[in-house]
Amino acid sequence: MDTSGRVSTTGSIDGTADAYWLVQSQSWSSGFEAVVDGVDLGVPALVNGFATGWLVAEPSTTPVAFDVEWTPQRVVWGALALCGRCGSGAGADGAGPTPTTPRPRR
Repeated sequence: MDTSGRVSTTGSIDGTADAYWLVQSQSWSSGFEAVVDGVDLGVPALVNGFATGWLVAEPSTTPVAFDVEWTPQRVVWGALALCGRCGSGAGADGAGPTPTTPRPRR
């Protein structure tokens, strides 16, 4: 592994003559995507009862680069960017400041 961030991991794997498993040691989620040397590995499998992994059936005798990303984060970042454009004084729903309710007189 070369780098590991909050939502992605990149690195390289030494060449091998056999098929192998690329395993992301995170709880299984269909939101993970893996790419090895530019080839999408498709839908992940459940590995060891908890982890997310992909069988790499076409081995390479030379080192290969991989990238694993949790893709639902893209939606979160898009939503945060949109909220940032709502302007100052906007509430969480982007509707602007919330008016205060006057207290009843006693």
